[in-house]
Amino acid sequence: MRLALPHALCRLARDCRGVAAVEMAIVTTAFLLPLTSGLAVTGQALLAQGRLDRAVHAGLLTTWSLGSSPDTVIIKAAMDSGYGTTSTAVVTSTATVSWYCMNKTTGLRGSNQGGSQTASCSNMNEVRVAWVTLNASATITPIFPVPGAPTWTLTSNISARAG
Repeated sequence: MRLALPHALCRLARDCRGVAAVEMAIVTTAFLLPLTSGLAVTGQALLAQGRLDRAVHAGLLTTWSLGSSPDTVIIKAAMDSGYGTTSTAVVTSTATVSWYCMNKTTGLRGSNQGGSQTASCSNMNEVRVAWVTLNASATITPIFPVPGAPTWTLTSNISARAG
């Protein structure tokens, strides 16, 4: 019995069956792990960008529903709600209102750019309108953090006439 054990070990050491399969598993793992990680991070970034676009869209719809008196606090709350709270990225949203004179016939911005809601337009063919600029941004940190791996800041913005 003592002689059978060393003989079996020598026979096992000389056996080369399955070596290619083990080498293939090692090499495949070395390539598939970074590829899978990269796909996961890309999916995370695409999901966050879609949510940013949805947040800006929610802010724009809220702006239009408020009519000619946009309230930036309500718009920002709609943007934050449109983004949601279950993501790994935190959204930063801003809404700013600018007032312009707009030509009644052409619909183009006219004189007296900017200013307040109560400022008057110099031309009788112009009316005072509000323009709202909505910005949303989020910083994405990879799901599988690797030392030296970058973080991405994604943004979505729009400027539209209110009311």
